[in-house]
Amino acid sequence: MKCVFCGKPQQPGIGTILAYNDGRVVYFCSSKCRRNYKLRRDPKRIKWARQKGIQEKEIAHAKKREIKKDKAS
Repeated sequence: MKCVFCGKPQQPGIGTILAYNDGRVVYFCSSKCRRNYKLRRDPKRIKWARQKGIQEKEIAHAKKREIKKDKAS
């Protein structure tokens, strides 16, 4: 599960879940993310949310590169 607002991976049992009447389920890593989501703020325009997303993408790409290197060897 990932936080809908900042994209940070979420550990089981931590964070909050927002369930809508139409069946949608939205996960948040913290109340900070939940409040910003409810205020309809854009995570692309918030510096700390954008940085978390960029860091997570870099980590994911590094893991993929390691896997490819291991398969090539």
